[in-house]
Amino acid sequence: MNSLRVFGCGKQCPFCKVPCEAGGQEHAEHFATIHRPQGLGQVRDKDSEELGYSLCTSDVASRCKFSNSDTEGIVHPYSDYRKFYPDWAIQPDPSISASDYWKFIFKEFNTCFAERYNANPASLLEDWTSLDRK
Repeated sequence: MNSLRVFGCGKQCPFCKVPCEAGGQEHAEHFATIHRPQGLGQVRDKDSEELGYSLCTSDVASRCKFSNSDTEGIVHPYSDYRKFYPDWAIQPDPSISASDYWKFIFKEFNTCFAERYNANPASLLEDWTSLDRK
């Protein structure tokens, strides 16, 4: 079955699953200008099993760590993500926060995402929970 791609090459960020914005198939690195809350890519806290709401761009600029099947469960700093995903360029920027659109979507469907991903809902920040459709 063929899938329709609106733009990009079809690859997704290993953490938040945002699609690569590079056009065509001939590029050395995958990238995305705006990343999504990582819980949308099924990222969760290892202890609480809560979906994560941080952004990849913030985490690669921080001391935060990740582990997944690609790391064989071993914890690594996000800043070392290229050891596992050498073809992804995630620009470190701690000043970027999730867009209000993705905050609203994640807030509205937090429980649905958690159920779908067999996780616990994210404990969202107050500015996320106060968003409405405006």
